Amino acid sequence: MEGHEPFDLKQLLMTTEDLDDLVLEAENNPIMLKAIIELLRSETSSIKFTATKIIRLLSERTPKCVYPYFDEIVSWMHHTNSFIKWDAIRILANLCAVDVDQKFMMIYDDYFSLLHDQKMITAGYRDWE
Repeated sequence: MEGHEPFDLKQLLMTTEDLDDLVLEAENNPIMLKAIIELLRSETSSIKFTATKIIRLLSERTPKCVYPYFDEIVSWMHHTNSFIKWDAIRILANLCAVDVDQKFMMIYDDYFSLLHDQKMITAGYRDWE
């Protein structure tokens, strides 16, 4: 992945059927992980859903890889697209396991305010364990 242009990343996200391969590559390649996060800032196509899914799967597998992007993911909690919002909810829950800086406590009220979201499914997407 290193040395690939953003267009190549988009192509990779559009054509790869097995996301596990991309999750593994993002886990082992911080440049690719950063590129996926950055892609979400500007992408308008459905590729952004594949990108958030990769980040979510990686947060389940190796949350410490995703933790440096905690603040970026917090901004997704109020995204206009529900799928991105729901992935943010799950990712942030996964990151609590490695939250050495206690960042979650700073967003605690905002996170749980989503229980009162207009869309009932958003309230159901929190990870209670």
